[in-house]
Amino acid sequence: MALAGDSLTYSTQAWCAGTDLADLQKLFGVEQYAQTPTMDKTLAALQKCRG
Repeated sequence: MALAGDSLTYSTQAWCAGTDLADLQKLFGVEQYAQTPTMDKTLAALQKCRG
């Protein structure tokens, strides 16, 4: 599963400007989830990319 999570993380970061790699790794379960200072910015960027 880690390989799929890594692939999703890197693809999402490349596709969605303004996301933080470490935040995406936490959101997609590659790393243990923890709130980060940049998480709100990453979530806003993901929402913007979603349209």
